[in-house]
Amino acid sequence: MRIPNWYPVNSAGTRFYTPWHFRVSQLVYCGFSTRIGGISRPSYNSLNLGFTVGDNPSDVLANRYNFAEAIGVNLDSLVVPDQIHSSVIRRVSGAEAGLGAFDHSCAIADTDALITNVPQLTLALHFADCVGIFFVDPVNRSIGAAHAGWRGTLQ
Repeated sequence: MRIPNWYPVNSAGTRFYTPWHFRVSQLVYCGFSTRIGGISRPSYNSLNLGFTVGDNPSDVLANRYNFAEAIGVNLDSLVVPDQIHSSVIRRVSGAEAGLGAFDHSCAIADTDALITNVPQLTLALHFADCVGIFFVDPVNRSIGAAHAGWRGTLQ
């Protein structure tokens, strides 16, 4: 599949896409996963990264480790929100590193967008039929990621 200004990357048996303008900025590295490369068993049978859809949690965790390796980050640098289709944005710091990465129960509650200016902190959001919006502010050396579902967008 060809996505304008997004480039496919194959790494560690995992395929993901990265946007051209983020690569050029050299401030942030963005990886948008595909279903290719996972160990989840049927009916998931993919690189499922979500703990909340009924997949075996140990398979999801293994998939997250594999994806983190493919994009070159440590899993404990991830910050993952509990997305609820809202307009809630949270600023995160190094203190939140690892929240939601290993278990959904410690995800940042009721949040659909994250922003940070902490180097090496990895923002991780999930998108199915919703839009992912990614931000980079080179002046303030900040990044953001938002889950734009219909409900949160209307708010």
